[in-house]
Amino acid sequence: GLRDISDAPEGVEEAWGRSGVDQLIEECYDDVVVYGTEACNDTADVYGFSESLTDRTTYLGFVVEDVDVDGLVVPESVSASPNVVVTAGGGDGAAEDLTRCAVDMVKAGHGPDGMTLTVIPGPLAPAGLVDELRERSAVWPVVIHDLVDPTSPFMHAADAVVSTGGYNTSMQLQRYAHRAVVGPRVMHRQEQLMRARRLEELGRVVCLHPDELTPERLGGLLRGLCSVPARPLAEARDSGELDFDGARRLAEFCNERLSATSCT
Repeated sequence: GLRDISDAPEGVEEAWGRSGVDQLIEECYDDVVVYGTEACNDTADVYGFSESLTDRTTYLGFVVEDVDVDGLVVPESVSASPNVVVTAGGGDGAAEDLTRCAVDMVKAGHGPDGMTLTVIPGPLAPAGLVDELRERSAVWPVVIHDLVDPTSPFMHAADAVVSTGGYNTSMQLQRYAHRAVVGPRVMHRQEQLMRARRLEELGRVVCLHPDELTPERLGGLLRGLCSVPARPLAEARDSGELDFDGARRLAEFCNERLSATSCT
């Protein structure tokens, strides 16, 4: 099983070749399943699968938690408008730069007029970051949460979401958010940057490269998003172009393979 995007093609080629993963998959596995769609990322083509491996590759659709949208409880901190939610996924790596930038954006007055900011640093955020953020935003319309589960109600209730670009967070954005700025982490792998840029190409989000991450730039993007009625993510869902049924299809796929095996 593979995420739709793992890393830049050259990174995957080097890592798989060094460890022998490419040969292992080719020789030892009957099937490869991709948790995504060809329309979003043709994984087999991007990573140069052989013809025989491509023939064994199945795209299942995205895997994301299933929350009843109509039953979502709107968090009090995002009940006002305009409101922006910042979520850093797990909160590890360079994600803290995104949360600090968002808080500094509010302090500098660069965001949408009258906005309220809700920040969810993530369960793996560095020790002391939550206290630091609360201290930096003490007199501003900013709410800092230690941990929320799930974050989907916050995304669904927000006018706009600012997030990192990991698989789970990106899938939640597409499933529940309306507008989004994605600030991908770019450290040892290009996965998040590739995913954010692809979603931007599809017209669903705005990608903000870490090299351009400043309070002024972030605020300008959010003002633009919140000043128009367009809701790109909601519109993509309504059009039927997003497929979130990957978990069910995986179960059915495995059941079919097990049934075929038991019959032989």
